[in-house]
Amino acid sequence: MIRESTAPNAAYGAVLVTPAGGVAFQWRATTGGITDQTYLPGSTIPKWVRLARSAGVFTAHYSDNGTDWTQIGIGQNLSAIGAEALMGLAVTSHQNSVLTVSLIDNVSGTPVIASPVAKTATSAASCELALSATGGTPPYQWIIASGSLPAGLVLDSAGVIFGTPSTAGRFSFAVTATDSTGNSGSGTVIVPVVAPYGGAPIAISPTQPTTIRVSDYDFGGEGLAYHAINAINPGLYRPDGVNLEESQDIGGGYSLGWTTEGQWTGYTVSVPAAGNYDIDIRTASGASGGCFVSKLARSGRPEEPGQKKSHPSLSSRTEVGMPGPHRPSRMCDWRPACNGCAWCSKLGDTT
Repeated sequence: MIRESTAPNAAYGAVLVTPAGGVAFQWRATTGGITDQTYLPGSTIPKWVRLARSAGVFTAHYSDNGTDWTQIGIGQNLSAIGAEALMGLAVTSHQNSVLTVSLIDNVSGTPVIASPVAKTATSAASCELALSATGGTPPYQWIIASGSLPAGLVLDSAGVIFGTPSTAGRFSFAVTATDSTGNSGSGTVIVPVVAPYGGAPIAISPTQPTTIRVSDYDFGGEGLAYHAINAINPGLYRPDGVNLEESQDIGGGYSLGWTTEGQWTGYTVSVPAAGNYDIDIRTASGASGGCFVSKLARSGRPEEPGQKKSHPSLSSRTEVGMPGPHRPSRMCDWRPACNGCAWCSKLGDTT
């Protein structure tokens, strides 16, 4: 049996064997829901039974020899049972006043790969991503089952992905974890990789102004290097969904326009020393009441609190406590209502 908790009404899935010779796959799909089952009568005991789950779908099998398996009914979606679940053996006489005795042997559990990696790696920067599994008997041995890691990364037998990725993109591959008893489980892992524009993080000078061009956001695509909500004028300067336009400022270049709430672009920078750094962002808006948000995060670490500024303020101060690559420096520019203007807001280059 695998169940979400010890509560009497918890969701669960179980494979059952009865003395009368039948086997059953029994389940409760939701907490407090009804119990249902598929029952196959007529088989003799003893029996081998197996309960497996993959992406929230449970399947039940039985066998006479532990090698040749027969599925009981069809798989059931029991996604109410989370990644952290309880697994055990249950017996009952179906009579409160009568005890029952059962002999159960050859018990084992199979490792279940935890959720896919949600951490973003940065190309040209070293990273370390640890995989995890539950169930079975640790320790686990890890291998790549299918697909490929991003170039520059390797997976060691302890389940740690490390190295320096060289290519941007969202990479998906399958891994297998084998426990100390030889049981194994497989799952899909996703590793997103962003790459700085120009191939290396933008070097921030501690003594002189450094210009970060708004058009030079990271490579990696939608959801990794940027998030574009309204593709009004995409494809200029860079072939993606970010709305860039030719700037009318002295020196030319490009500005980012038609932004809306929740839209952002990311930039990877390299900071040589700890300290306070002033960030000046050039903005313009066709309507009042908008604001932008800037955030700074150490590469591979959670984002630190960002600075939120309303127009016409154009400056913020960010404290950097540790030198090295930082990502993302997100800039989100939005305003509540368009009021009929041809464009909503613009971001120019940042110093």
